[in-house]
Amino acid sequence: TAAAKSTTAGRIFVSNGPNALVERAILDGVVETAQTTTSTTYAALATPGPSVSLTTGALAFVFINADCANSTANIGAYASFEVSGATTSAAIDGRAVKTESVANGAVSACRSTLFGPTPGSNTFNMMYRVLSNTGTFQRRRIQVIGL
Repeated sequence: TAAAKSTTAGRIFVSNGPNALVERAILDGVVETAQTTTSTTYAALATPGPSVSLTTGALAFVFINADCANSTANIGAYASFEVSGATTSAAIDGRAVKTESVANGAVSACRSTLFGPTPGSNTFNMMYRVLSNTGTFQRRRIQVIGL
């Protein structure tokens, strides 16, 4: 039974085959600090992350949240995530929170992604970029459910 397999409070159980269950973590990482970048390719900020490391099966549910702003109106600021460990996957716009707003007006945004990693130990790390000018990112959060 799941109760007999439980070793840590706050975990979930997922099937990893016929009549088989494994315990999986639900983890989150938070960086509140407001920081900037002028990078037009995905890069870490001065305080990198946030990031979480956990064991996944063939799926992971990833939620990212951030307050994003650009110093110029109608120019994009993007927050996405990369994956390393058993999986190598660069941050891409297709998984990003993207904001275009009035100059220096932060927009709070959230995105969820059902991601297909290679099963094993994986680290999910938020990365940032702008289309041009200077982007500011704060209240950055990542939550991952290993399935």
